[in-house]
Amino acid sequence: MFSNIDVTNSGVLTKSAVRSAAGRFKKYYNMEDEDAERIVHAYYMLFHIMAPHKDSITREEFINTVWRASFGKTEATLNRYKNAYSAIFDVIETAKKGRMSFEEFKSYWHMQKWNDSLCEATFKWMDKENNGYVTKEQFNDMALAYYDLDDIVDGVEADEEDGLHTGYNLMWGPIA
Repeated sequence: MFSNIDVTNSGVLTKSAVRSAAGRFKKYYNMEDEDAERIVHAYYMLFHIMAPHKDSITREEFINTVWRASFGKTEATLNRYKNAYSAIFDVIETAKKGRMSFEEFKSYWHMQKWNDSLCEATFKWMDKENNGYVTKEQFNDMALAYYDLDDIVDGVEADEEDGLHTGYNLMWGPIA
């Protein structure tokens, strides 16, 4: 993720680098201006979550922040983590009805190099009631359950049979 934004290999992310990454994203995927602006906004939110009082962030800070956001167990970290996934949800969910369809989910995660079967398995796990859509709450709950943060989040249970720990990660794609 860091390298996709830091295309000059400077080792530092700046807000302008984040803005440029969103511009490349728009051009590469032939997006409408409105969709690209949502991505710019989401990227800025993620940057702010990672470095709230800075104009730049180093690769080491980025990795440490991602690690804390992913595996930390404090309320402050949990809130930052939920905010990050909410921003991702807002990028994926194009209809703006408070829920995302399988097609929206799949089109975004294909860009992250997920294959159809991984997209389908993940979406079906989130959509336990088989409604054909996933809400932001369901999306966040799955992300939190993946990281075993369920011990501080009511209503999220880690269950091996439900496929919560199957070797993939919502923000960065399949884990090698």
